[in-house]
Amino acid sequence: MKKITSTIVFCFLLGLTLAHAQVNIQFLPNKEFNLTTDELINLSILSSIDEKIVDITITCKSKETKESIFVASLKALKINTQSNFISSKTFGLNIQYNLSSSLFNSSKYLKAGTYQVCVLVKLSNLSEEIANDCEEYKNFPLNPPMLLSPEDNATVQQIQPILNWIPPTPLIDPQGARYQLKLVQIRDNQNQFEAIASNSPILNTSIKSNTSIIYPINALPLAYGNIYAWQVEAFEGNVSLGKTEVWKFKIQRDSLEELKEKFKLNSFINISQKPDNNVYLTNEDLKIQIQGLQVDSAIYTIYNSNNKLIATLNSASILPLSDYKFVIFTENTVKFKTNEMYKLRVLFEAKNYDFVFKFIPNN
Repeated sequence: MKKITSTIVFCFLLGLTLAHAQVNIQFLPNKEFNLTTDELINLSILSSIDEKIVDITITCKSKETKESIFVASLKALKINTQSNFISSKTFGLNIQYNLSSSLFNSSKYLKAGTYQVCVLVKLSNLSEEIANDCEEYKNFPLNPPMLLSPEDNATVQQIQPILNWIPPTPLIDPQGARYQLKLVQIRDNQNQFEAIASNSPILNTSIKSNTSIIYPINALPLAYGNIYAWQVEAFEGNVSLGKTEVWKFKIQRDSLEELKEKFKLNSFINISQKPDNNVYLTNEDLKIQIQGLQVDSAIYTIYNSNNKLIATLNSASILPLSDYKFVIFTENTVKFKTNEMYKLRVLFEAKNYDFVFKFIPNN
């Protein structure tokens, strides 16, 4: 009798073991950065022998804080030898989130940490447990983007500087990233943080995947002597991947002596007192030489091809190199159109000196 009883108990235990062995839970791979709560519901389940009707409960909690993240349930699921994939979008899945949890935001993105997901499978209407398994997922912190150049507190000579930054790391799909660049002028008695938070942006533009931009020629122009603050925010879809620090830079010309030395190396247009009917090409500031002209006593105006006045240049736009040789800075005064004709008129002692030129931009 004792041997028969032992045999019955053994068969019962074997039956339970076989029942458990008949159901397989397979947790599917997940990314390790920027995880959402929904991505933790990602598994397949199958019955290796026969068809079963089961109830499934999925729980998730933080391993560090033991705080519950969600409980999901799926009733009367028919499983067989074909894999049944279960995700947060599975029809009939009911998910109850712990709304008091501080571990995820309104977009369901989880904070860095380790999360334990457990799956319990029971036979429907019998409450008999036939499978139970757990898996841990690590959500590593994502480093935000970082500004690269111009460096913080840098002084640059270019009126259209190149702005560079480093993408957030690690970034699974760099081509899918989007960046929002904001640049503002810093006013008197402001620091860069106050400026970026309160001042209207001079530039606020979206950049797809690239991590650098040349200051656009069609944006509000930057000006020498001003100080600017800038910041970049990275996005994946509409989800923020973090902001950079706020840096500042100043735009300032080379010193007068450096400019004089620089322009000595360039050829100058020599305008005589007689009109020459020549058309000159230029792709930068105008470098003019007029014999017998006292530079600081003249008036300088620019006309378009229709002989319409488009600019009167002030003394800040004129750099005298000698009595007869000077440089006219036009970048803050006139936005030239490619391949169009313009005329510079120099009025000196009631006499006009005209210089006709065509603007050819740098390649």
